[in-house]
Amino acid sequence: SISGMKALLLDSETTAIISMVYTQTKILEKEVFLTGNLHDKHDPDEQDRMTHLKGVIFCRPTRLNVQTIRKELESPRFCEYHLFFSNTLPEDQLQLLADADDRGLVVQVQEFFADFYPINNELFSLNIENSLLQSVPQTRWSQNEKGSFYRTVEGVLASLLAFKKRPAIRFQRASTLCQTLAQELQRRMDMDSQLFDFRDSAGSLLLILDRRDDPITPLLTQWTYQAMVHELLGIRNNRVSLKGAPNVKKDMEEVVLSLSDQFFETNMFSNFGDLGEAIKELLDSYQKLQHSNKQIQSIEDMRDFVENFPHFKQFATNVSKHVAIVGELARLVDTHKLLDISQLEQELSCTNDHANQVEEVKAKVMSETTSRVDAVRLVLLYALRYETHGSNQIVALKRLLRDRGVSDLDVKLVDHMLAYAGATKRGGDLFGEHNLISKSLKLATRAVKGVQNVYTQHKPLLQELLEQVAKGKLKDNQYPFLGMGNSRDRPRDVIVFIVGGATFEEAAAVHRINQAGAGINVVLGGSSVHNSKTFLAELTGLGGGSSGAFPVHGFAANQPF
Repeated sequence: SISGMKALLLDSETTAIISMVYTQTKILEKEVFLTGNLHDKHDPDEQDRMTHLKGVIFCRPTRLNVQTIRKELESPRFCEYHLFFSNTLPEDQLQLLADADDRGLVVQVQEFFADFYPINNELFSLNIENSLLQSVPQTRWSQNEKGSFYRTVEGVLASLLAFKKRPAIRFQRASTLCQTLAQELQRRMDMDSQLFDFRDSAGSLLLILDRRDDPITPLLTQWTYQAMVHELLGIRNNRVSLKGAPNVKKDMEEVVLSLSDQFFETNMFSNFGDLGEAIKELLDSYQKLQHSNKQIQSIEDMRDFVENFPHFKQFATNVSKHVAIVGELARLVDTHKLLDISQLEQELSCTNDHANQVEEVKAKVMSETTSRVDAVRLVLLYALRYETHGSNQIVALKRLLRDRGVSDLDVKLVDHMLAYAGATKRGGDLFGEHNLISKSLKLATRAVKGVQNVYTQHKPLLQELLEQVAKGKLKDNQYPFLGMGNSRDRPRDVIVFIVGGATFEEAAAVHRINQAGAGINVVLGGSSVHNSKTFLAELTGLGGGSSGAFPVHGFAANQPF
């Protein structure tokens, strides 16, 4: 709505947030001719001034950003300034800005609630590093954990303001962290009651969960497009690195997967088999279009070709991108024998058969075709499943890992996992063993579905909880309301936030529930979005070590996702 030529200044976080929803082309269409980092140093001399441009600043409301804006106003480069903050700006900081604007160059100051990273239509992240460290007792929190906690509070509040909801809050009773977060969110909403005065808040619910209640989902091999790309290649702010992959051209070493890509939007939740068919159809469409472009026989044909060339070029690039990604996924599946690995993972997560599974795990751990990383994941799944089994062989399996050459640091992940999310730490019934009805239904479902679904037997705990929410059967004693919530009211809009990080498998489950017309509309948020490597890298950090054998392919393990 700001007319004329503009310069857009962003901080590091808003740069990433904007990049996930706007392409450079769309930004140029808004008459933005210069984009830059708010904190880049500039020469205050006359030659650095650009008085023909209007300055638009979009940043988080931090003290550092406010100080930088004050310096900008004291030595202005632009003819006027429009200030937009991604969250609520404290009054004292607003006053500091007013005091610095002695030239009257600030036209407007707005709060635009976008203090989170929108990934899918039903998924957002806060990109918080090492969020599992918040699970330690608060008395042991360092400044980093305190900062992460309050960044979580600010991000969740911004999402509520963006959705224009003041929801009832339910939290996981077994998690002190969930309760603390729920109480702080309620306190902040009460403190800013006018800001949260939305008429359409009735029937809305914020459900706060802890990652430790379902440590299985982040460990599994994935078979839907988006989740599979993240597990095998890594997705960071919608970007995928193919650097180092064989037979990938230089211009395809980093590609973007976002909802602006129609093929990706259509197939992001497709399983790998269906994805292969979709890629074939995409290639057929491209070949037909390429053939039609060769048949230029008149001036009209030439004109049509020139007009459609940008679309053709974009289509060709898109085809090359998805062919490169799917080709690399297929190579990694074959190289790491992931079909065999995944079948055993699914059995460990869904069935109780200790005698057979322990032998299968031993065989896979000792097999030279099983990578060390996959061997560790299998032992972790076994340990979580059979921790309380009287004849479990966790110690023997750890010894086998060492025999395979797995480092002590990574073998210790087994102990770290049980200390973080073992049977005594989890609040829910992760494996459905305590509920005979649930256990019988799982067995019956598997019998009906048969072998063709052997790789997708597992359903995240979140899916079961949301089905209970939709039916009004989520247990109050396990997921109590905070304050004056009414358990008899079934919500229409549900915002789930997982402290410690969500996964793309859970996002796919949310999508299925929304598509099924269960009577609720769900949005999922998380401290981050994990794959097995980021989850285990954070778990190693929780145990006091470095990331061991679990770097993220293409990105450092300590980078936010």
